[in-house]
Amino acid sequence: MRVYDRNMEEFPVTVDLWAQWVRITDYSEEGLDDRKRDLVMDLAGRMLYVPIEKVVYHHRRKRTGREQHDVQEPVSTLVEVMEQGLVFTVDLTKRVDTGLFLDHMPTRALVGSMSYGLRVLNLFSYTGSFSVYAARGGAVQVDSVDLSATYTAWAEANLAANGFFGPTYRCINADAFEYVKDALDEKRIYDLIIFDPPSFSNSRKMEHDFDIVRDYVRWLHALSALLKKGGTIIVSSSLGGFSLDKSALGGYTIEERTQDLLAPGFTRRSGTARTWVLTKERNHTIPAIFRNSRKNTETAHNEAQMDEEEMSKEEEKNKPEVKEATRSEEIMDQAFLSEEEDDVWTLVWDDEPEQKAEVKKERSPRSESRRSSSSDRSRRDDSRPRRFDDRPRREYDDRPRRYDDRPRRNYDDRPRRYDDRPRWEYDDRPRRYNDRPRREYDDRPRRYDDRPRREYDDRPRRYDD
Repeated sequence: MRVYDRNMEEFPVTVDLWAQWVRITDYSEEGLDDRKRDLVMDLAGRMLYVPIEKVVYHHRRKRTGREQHDVQEPVSTLVEVMEQGLVFTVDLTKRVDTGLFLDHMPTRALVGSMSYGLRVLNLFSYTGSFSVYAARGGAVQVDSVDLSATYTAWAEANLAANGFFGPTYRCINADAFEYVKDALDEKRIYDLIIFDPPSFSNSRKMEHDFDIVRDYVRWLHALSALLKKGGTIIVSSSLGGFSLDKSALGGYTIEERTQDLLAPGFTRRSGTARTWVLTKERNHTIPAIFRNSRKNTETAHNEAQMDEEEMSKEEEKNKPEVKEATRSEEIMDQAFLSEEEDDVWTLVWDDEPEQKAEVKKERSPRSESRRSSSSDRSRRDDSRPRRFDDRPRREYDDRPRRYDDRPRRNYDDRPRRYDDRPRWEYDDRPRRYNDRPRREYDDRPRRYDDRPRREYDDRPRRYDD
């Protein structure tokens, strides 16, 4: 829970409450001196009723350029916290971030509310908090992908702590870029994709570095091929000034939900997570950087298919007399051979368009007859006599109305209640205490008027000694 969020520029500090622990993060360039740091820790502990031993101070230094954060402390302080009925493990000392982003709490709840019966892919899954909410929401499949083996194990532990384990909830230690390429080759389909990448990453394990400003359009174009029509991608980023270019993402309906998903205790400042919900309307062209492995695989399939077709032609030459039964058996044999190459559809359905055309020609006369019969029926309906057509129509204005034989009474002539009594003017009513003279407020004695006032500057302040 965020208690204080750098509300004053002169005091750039955040205070977060984690169960029975308090974590103070200092965002100033030089950091607080020893006296101010001890004062802040003591004040936070007193205000939140936490002993000073469980108050953690952390100075978050600003990165320069594309510098990566290092490990902060050699020893971890692991704390188990609960959020909306789910259990998570956080580390308050060893790393820059604790393992659970507080500003994403409403977004996690959104994922949980829309995951029932869906196949969910969580890219850059970190410690798997989105995956835990999706699993609790009723997702039939949750795949969590992260490059770090440490965070992958952490995500597995968070899922297991909430009772989610097994092949339905997979935690995959892999580069998200390579995973997406493999998923495109295997033609996997998801209903919901969570895309919450880091602002920048140049890990040695990655073949390509990642910059969200430069790469997000290519990634979202590639992810559209993994998403079913009408599926959803949730995009989130904490990079200040980052925004989606809607003109470059024409295949999606884009809705920004940042204001709706602002976490309690957080102010609307640069660096707070922004969230967009993208709904797929049509496919995008897959970028070339994601299509390389896909092209190689398709080329191998095509070559294998051509070899099989050449072999079948040679067999036909050697056996000129072919019966219809052997022809069907040959097609079935080709189908079983092609199952190994995942291209059954390219061999079995060659004659389907001609069959469909013949069926369409056979059915067209019947449809024409139906149209003609319906048109005849409509013409006959116009010629049929209607009931009471032989009688003249009576104007509605000539019909007698109820009580028309009685004179109308004006509403002003009706007797009103209490009309037989004289009206009493409000100004004549007696008021309470009207028999007493009024006392001016300025004449009343005030409390402590007999004492001299003390100047505020003369009062002793705390810690002045």
